[in-house]
Amino acid sequence: MTRSHAFPAPRLRRVVHLLAFDATGHLLLRRSGHAEWAYPSLHVQLGETYEDAARRLLRTTRTEFVKPGEVSGRHWATPTGPARYERRFQIVHVRRATSEADPHQKWVLPSCVPLTGRWSDELRRLAEGYRGGWLPEGPIRLDWD
Repeated sequence: MTRSHAFPAPRLRRVVHLLAFDATGHLLLRRSGHAEWAYPSLHVQLGETYEDAARRLLRTTRTEFVKPGEVSGRHWATPTGPARYERRFQIVHVRRATSEADPHQKWVLPSCVPLTGRWSDELRRLAEGYRGGWLPEGPIRLDWD
């Protein structure tokens, strides 16, 4: 049986977000396209792992990778809209660059993250829980609408 009206499958877009901690427990934020501060992020390329995308993203932040965090946050794809997004919040430990300061980046404590929007409270708790040591090791599922 042939259908006369076929609907395209929704696209799955994978995105990696970095929660990059320095040795003092500060988080890296970058200025987004809308002049707001956000966790560094980028789209994961076809065939690329989240970990490889996180390393690629780190190269743009003027930091040196030290080690991966023991916790990662995962938000599974939701079936709303023409595209579905699957997000990984990768926690990493980095060493700050000693070169000149970048006006598009800043370092803040997790409790002082000046973020607003859909995920700000959940991500602040993820960062504070990781820094405070009260989260279990491994992946954590993040649920929000």
